[in-house]
Amino acid sequence: MSSRCVPSDVSRPTARSWRRDRLIRELALMLLLKLALLFALWAAFFAPDRRVPVSDSRVSEVLLGDGRPVQKESE
Repeated sequence: MSSRCVPSDVSRPTARSWRRDRLIRELALMLLLKLALLFALWAAFFAPDRRVPVSDSRVSEVLLGDGRPVQKESE
């Protein structure tokens, strides 16, 4: 006779563990889908081949101005 103490419910999953496993699978799937979407957006809009070359002088002109007064358009 075997003296091992094994609960009888170990061999089959309970409804609670089944729901938890399903939740984990669904969350993992959603996380993977979101990561794939973020990568697609990055590749479409922010990848290195999409960048516009910008010089230091152009940045300083835009941020600090080039010394000329700003002219308003006449209405």
